[in-house]
Amino acid sequence: MNTETGEQLNWLRLPVVDQGWHATADDRGGFIQQATGWKPSPLQPTMDVRQIGAAAGLYVPPLKEENARA
Repeated sequence: MNTETGEQLNWLRLPVVDQGWHATADDRGGFIQQATGWKPSPLQPTMDVRQIGAAAGLYVPPLKEENARA
């Protein structure tokens, strides 16, 4: 519950702290956010590194399984 409003918290909508990775900041986890513009949602236990890389415009080589289907 929000102590000010009494509203129940929606855990999926809680803000995530912005982290940086540049000359004045080297926060743990900030590199991914700085390089891709992506940050996890609250309580997100995993991420698909290939999907994040592709969304950031990076070259992501196909998996061996994808090669076998082609």
